[in-house]
Amino acid sequence: MKVFCSGRLPQKKIIGAEECLRYTYGTNIDTCIVGCDQVKHVELAAHVARNLKPLTKKERDALRVRTKKHSPGLEWYKRKD
Repeated sequence: MKVFCSGRLPQKKIIGAEECLRYTYGTNIDTCIVGCDQVKHVELAAHVARNLKPLTKKERDALRVRTKKHSPGLEWYKRKD
């Protein structure tokens, strides 16, 4: 799972980095790619993991509603078969 959609979610201020991490860390995945190009990003990812508070169902649903309209531009790497 690409946590930040190649950085697009936080850069476009769609949702924040911590919210991305809480969503991802709270899902049933085997691997997530946390792309960090600054030490502060690594520190945030570690902080969120250590103090994990997964999003509630209500928070997850609200996040999906907020991001849905951005989906085509965020999933540019997926095939359109």
